[in-house]
Amino acid sequence: MQTLAPDNPETLSFDTEVAAVDGREVVLDETYFYPEGAASPPTAA
Repeated sequence: MQTLAPDNPETLSFDTEVAAVDGREVVLDETYFYPEGAASPPTAA
């Protein structure tokens, strides 16, 4: 999966193809998601 986010950070929506599905995991051909974006550390209140 190739991320296009660093070159296009202003993108809010995109079209892509689903390359594979395995249970709850989905692999996209291309994405604008940042690989490290899903596991952000909690912020202090």
